[in-house]
Amino acid sequence: MKGFFSKLTESLSNVADKSGDKLKLFKEKVEGFDSNPQYRDFKNSIANPNFSGIKTDLENVMSSELALNGKNPYLNDLSDCLHEVNSLLNGESNIDKKGLASRVFMALRDFFLYSYLSENAYLKPLSLKRSQLMHKDDYGDVKIEPWFDEVERFAQDHSFDVNYYIKANTTSELRNRYVVYGAHLNFHYENDKFSTLYSDIDSVLDAFIEDENSTTTDDLSLITDPYEYERAIAEVISNLGAEARATQGSGDQGADVIATYADVNYIIQCKLYSKPVGNKAVQEVAAAKQFYEGDYAMVVTNSSFTKSARMLAEKLDVLLLHHSQIEQIFGEGSTDSVTVNSNESCSYEAVMGALSSPETERLKKHTSEFLSIFEPTVSENMFVFDVGDCSSFVACFASHDDDVFRTYIDYLFKLTDGLSYDEKILFTLNDVESDTSRYAEHLGIRLFTDEKILDYLHELIAIHVNEE
Repeated sequence: MKGFFSKLTESLSNVADKSGDKLKLFKEKVEGFDSNPQYRDFKNSIANPNFSGIKTDLENVMSSELALNGKNPYLNDLSDCLHEVNSLLNGESNIDKKGLASRVFMALRDFFLYSYLSENAYLKPLSLKRSQLMHKDDYGDVKIEPWFDEVERFAQDHSFDVNYYIKANTTSELRNRYVVYGAHLNFHYENDKFSTLYSDIDSVLDAFIEDENSTTTDDLSLITDPYEYERAIAEVISNLGAEARATQGSGDQGADVIATYADVNYIIQCKLYSKPVGNKAVQEVAAAKQFYEGDYAMVVTNSSFTKSARMLAEKLDVLLLHHSQIEQIFGEGSTDSVTVNSNESCSYEAVMGALSSPETERLKKHTSEFLSIFEPTVSENMFVFDVGDCSSFVACFASHDDDVFRTYIDYLFKLTDGLSYDEKILFTLNDVESDTSRYAEHLGIRLFTDEKILDYLHELIAIHVNEE
């Protein structure tokens, strides 16, 4: 007599024999599904729900307006990440999901940070500032502390703007998707001295400098001998297609390098300094220009220039350059662009000084008191609040220098352009020139002096009452 298990085995075998054709058809059908892209995407969305969303994040960012010009160097990183995500979803590789999510997060955050710095024209001034503050001392040691102090201060001043920019260009789903792989994968930068923003800015600048292909002047920052510096400046200029020679000796009448480019003669003094260059260099090269009958006089340095040196240079028609700007003269043959760029770091320093001035602090205090009824969101000198359906952006800034004030107006315009504020207002002192007022109005920014704050508040309160 057959045992129970023997009977069961025989019974199952009979069923399998009878159902063989059906099983074969079913298997073929499933394999057919697997070859169908829509079915494969559906199956992957069930097996890897978060990575299907990550794929969407990457595709959306890479096709967004921020990526249209193709100049963001992190587009390549995003493309590599998308390739890895597709391989994971297609079952072609066994990838560490947590590691891949972290790489995607870093590529996305660097992409947005680079876009923010680029759109606000911060990349060139910051890279110039880094070149000025990172230098070798007399012992050959690279001093990096001044640069890290500067970039940390910049990060603290701009963390609110960076966070707002990222929020404006992403969805909440994207911002929250990566935290499940680690609490540190957070797109929000904290506004404190332990923030990672300053190190991310330094990393982004590396990508910018590499992308700008500025290797011809990078090696100049490593030189410690003044005569070697002069020879290197002449060599860089020669490599750009000009005829250049270093005078290298006494009796040079204030000219360290003499160059000819496109039938234009340049008389150059080179200053390898660990501090800002002063008036003396400007006076000497201006005299050398007369002696050698040159067309242009310029001072080239690894450092920066004092305010008095810049003022004197403007009077004597002397160009002041950081050595990273040499290519803008001899690469393009234009002195106009350098005249502007030589003051970029100066403008930045002047704006930052005005932002921390007692006058701006007084405006911030008054504005904070007056706007408290509206419970605004506050960051440094900026206030954002709603009154009914009206959304307002208010900034406080005081400077007696009209050029500095216009620079800040340009910054506000770049910061708020395209954002959906009904009112863009700048509270300031009551000594703004009429041309500057018209310039601000042309950019859609209303100027209110300290004395007019109450009038503006009455206007807002009247709107609020009418809404009620």
